[in-house]
Amino acid sequence: MPHMLHVAAPLASELLATLEQEHTREIVTLYEEQVRLREELRRVVDLMQQEVLPRERQLHDMFEQLNAAFHSSAENMRRQQEEFHARASQVTQRHDDSRRQMLDPLQEAERELARINSILQQPLVISNDLPPQVLQHIQALPTSTWQPAKAAPRAASFSDNGHVPNCPNCGNEYAGDSLFCRKCGQKREGVDRPPSLALRR
Repeated sequence: MPHMLHVAAPLASELLATLEQEHTREIVTLYEEQVRLREELRRVVDLMQQEVLPRERQLHDMFEQLNAAFHSSAENMRRQQEEFHARASQVTQRHDDSRRQMLDPLQEAERELARINSILQQPLVISNDLPPQVLQHIQALPTSTWQPAKAAPRAASFSDNGHVPNCPNCGNEYAGDSLFCRKCGQKREGVDRPPSLALRR
């Protein structure tokens, strides 16, 4: 038994020394890892403070300016639209007033013509104090020589076969003395000179 203790004592001392060295190495390794982590965190903090956050602040300020510019533009557009609507309403009101001013004399003229026409519908008045010969002569006269105005006759247009030619492009009737359609300008086919001049030849 004493021999075993004599052998185990150096081994235990060696084991303790080995454990102490391993413990010391692990402590140093953990310390160095902690230092490296702190350095990395410092670099991250510096990067965030010096580059990332200033850029984010600039972006934030730019977005704020864009938002303010948008609201200002929208407000200007709204104000211009209101001014345009107000001016359009004023112009419309002036046009309506002008229309009414033009319409009132027209209605007055129509009423005056209706009044004159109603007067003309009344029979002629002949005084009974006139001599019989004069009264008989007046009664023999026609009561009216007025004839209603007739619409002016439309200028005849014709072709060689006697019917009114139509424009093949738009269907409008050609005028009798026209080489071209008055509506679309299509040249009249088969005619080198106005029909009125062709008939004089």
